[in-house]
Amino acid sequence: MPHYTEQNFEEHIEEHLLNSNYIKIAPSEYDKNLCLIPSEVLQVIKITQPKQYENLQNQYGEYTDSKLCQRLSLEISKKGTLQILRKGFANRGSKFRLAFFKPSSGMNPEHLQL
Repeated sequence: MPHYTEQNFEEHIEEHLLNSNYIKIAPSEYDKNLCLIPSEVLQVIKITQPKQYENLQNQYGEYTDSKLCQRLSLEISKKGTLQILRKGFANRGSKFRLAFFKPSSGMNPEHLQL
């Protein structure tokens, strides 16, 4: 009978995820203080919500990315990850979403695309 270790289990999970179109990211990209991968969060927000990001950029200027990630981290610590994924979070009048659920109908093409 083979002996399985936690390392074997981790490698199996990683292999499955990579075969399912997940992208491997270097551990150094994870910000331990924020408990986020800022580059991934910012990419999602900039692609899916450019108007809200631009509104925030008009207020924060060059500090937009760091302020947005700090706010997200704070909101997650206060409300929990699931709540933020379901409801999003606000920062200076702009509301941001991190998860987009399949709409109940295809009548709104913009929602369907998101």
